[in-house]
Amino acid sequence: MKVIEKPRQATTDLPDAEALIREARQRQRRRYSVFAVIVVLVIAGASTAVAIVTEAVARIRGIGQDRPGVRIGPAVRSVARGLDQLAQSRSRL
Repeated sequence: MKVIEKPRQATTDLPDAEALIREARQRQRRRYSVFAVIVVLVIAGASTAVAIVTEAVARIRGIGQDRPGVRIGPAVRSVARGLDQLAQSRSRL
């Protein structure tokens, strides 16, 4: 049978203990801040992409034709065509 020693307790009599804790908390806040900024950027990018595709599809379908002279490129047309095909295939189900 083995005897397990009690774990040592952290002592606060170290001269730099408070500075170490302060530094750890500062690093944790920095990590959380960086993570929050990344999440915001991902959400902003995704919503921008959705807005661009939605507007392009609306232009191709003729919704909002009150803006004459707006030209649509072939890439946008192919995306809109693919979305139309997807919508039609789902409506058949």
